[in-house]
Amino acid sequence: MKKKMIIAGLVLALLSGCAGSAAPAETSSPVLADSEKETGAVIEDDAAIAANLAEVREQRYQYGENEPEYARKFADEYSRFALDMVNRTVSPEANYISSPLSVYCALAMLSNAAAGDTAEQMNDVLGMTPEELNKALYMMFLRTDHSPPEDHPEWADMYQPTVFFGNALWLNSGAGFEVNENYRHILQSYYNSDIVSEDFADKGAVVQHVNDWIAEKTKHMLESVYSEESLADGTLFLLINSLAFEDRWFNEFFPDRNTDETFRNQDGSEVTTAMMHSTETGWWHDDHAQGISKQLRQGGEVVLILPEEGMSVYDYLAQMDPDTFRNLHSETVYADNFTDTTYDEHYTYLTIPKFRYDLELDLGETLRAMGLTRIFESDANLSKMLASDYEQLFVSDKVIHKATVDLNEEGISAAAVTIIGGLGAAGELKPIPVYHDLVLDRPFIYAIVEGGVPLFIGVVSAMDGTILSGNKSVNEKLGTVDVRVDGLRVRTGPATYYDQAGNVLAGDTLTVYETAEGEGYTWYRIGIRQWIADKDGGWLDYHPD
Repeated sequence: MKKKMIIAGLVLALLSGCAGSAAPAETSSPVLADSEKETGAVIEDDAAIAANLAEVREQRYQYGENEPEYARKFADEYSRFALDMVNRTVSPEANYISSPLSVYCALAMLSNAAAGDTAEQMNDVLGMTPEELNKALYMMFLRTDHSPPEDHPEWADMYQPTVFFGNALWLNSGAGFEVNENYRHILQSYYNSDIVSEDFADKGAVVQHVNDWIAEKTKHMLESVYSEESLADGTLFLLINSLAFEDRWFNEFFPDRNTDETFRNQDGSEVTTAMMHSTETGWWHDDHAQGISKQLRQGGEVVLILPEEGMSVYDYLAQMDPDTFRNLHSETVYADNFTDTTYDEHYTYLTIPKFRYDLELDLGETLRAMGLTRIFESDANLSKMLASDYEQLFVSDKVIHKATVDLNEEGISAAAVTIIGGLGAAGELKPIPVYHDLVLDRPFIYAIVEGGVPLFIGVVSAMDGTILSGNKSVNEKLGTVDVRVDGLRVRTGPATYYDQAGNVLAGDTLTVYETAEGEGYTWYRIGIRQWIADKDGGWLDYHPD
């Protein structure tokens, strides 16, 4: 079976403030005073870049108290930025998927070009200086790279890359300006950026080449994203970020165990949709929600959050603080309540719908509302990008973020493009199983996390009933059984090796939802993870409907 993929991308379109550009007609195109310009400025010289790269490579395995300050700062500031962006763009009107990380990466690249008050504002919104961002993101790229060591290519079968970043600087060769070579070196060194140059006068060719690049970087999950209408007159270059993620579930769902169940949409309507079922280790909860982290094969995870009844996913997100958001992936409890002889071992029976959907957002106004206004103004100071004196640069107002997601039995796949112009125990401790039900049959939140970083955040608020399994609901009644003996054991599955979950008594009449044969017994499911056995009709009387 093929792996599943999550992909995001960002294209930052920058314009010239010269006459005939996309500057507002009623405004002039102010040019910075010479004292304000940093055209051709050395942002980080080659020696500093080399030293920073070597430092990050040496520190990439340092965690906890030994983790460098810039990495800890990135975890804090990115969490704040991501949660803010999600809360400003999520809507009850549609299912939601975005990659704040893609937006953050592209803005980080742009911040290296900013000077003056434009730089100050970018530092405030991103929470870090360009040098801090460059080192932090380069460390993230290294930490999420699961490629085999270069000196051991024979280990390829053991190493399966899951995260793929792509960056590009697309230059308008017909505009008559040159990019600061130091800026180019920063993008290539920290961000492994491609540098492409062509005349933007031929919009059709540029759009086709940009779309081909996006398609290649996103494994052809996104195609024909950019349009000639998006390429505004006066565009000098495009700053592009792409992010791809692929992995399979560590514990896959079995298609033959799928059932058709009711999902209650955000608007109160109900639809029948295919639900998948699995038993997971661990459980997570806070005062207003519960959830789990479903593990992926190469170490990533999908965090699933179900707010309590009466609280919408939007209210839950609004009350969440950055610290909670940042630590979602690490809050799962696998064992607790230790005594001298026992401890609780947590399991979660997960029910989740299959889903696939897409979303397109315009992030221009969102970024402005987050405090990033100067880059959109015609007198923005992005002069560090240029090698020579030139007209004013600023960012196009329209910032497109398009995303798609597909969650199924094998894994989760998604794509997005943004266009801005455990436990060891000694002795005889006995685990006591504790079971939790997580039934995602109403709106819920999910996040795809790799290396502790939330790459994608989504909300499923509605199902349309088009994805069905053809199997009966787990809650569909098949009949009843009358219990004929006392003390008949209830087990969590249809076999004697499953844990005991209680007993039933003679005279009990129980509803049957499913039957199975095994070990010479006929098994009857009388609830979620509740099975009782009959031997040749001696213990139970079954009455099918």
